[in-house]
Amino acid sequence: YDHAVSLLKRAIDNAPNNVDFLLLLADNYKRLALKEEAVSTLEQILKLEPSHEEAKAWVVELQTPSVDSSIG
Repeated sequence: YDHAVSLLKRAIDNAPNNVDFLLLLADNYKRLALKEEAVSTLEQILKLEPSHEEAKAWVVELQTPSVDSSIG
């Protein structure tokens, strides 16, 4: 995923308003457990397309604390 992030960043440099590239970048960040970077990228998408449902859902998912089942 690191290589994909690098390629996507270059693509976004050439097309900064391409929501598809941004969504792919957010997905790669998510897979790499880079939550802050993923949320930041999703927020960029929402600035461009405020009604982007997938980006909204991912922001909620990433900002919701995960439940640790080992507690208790």
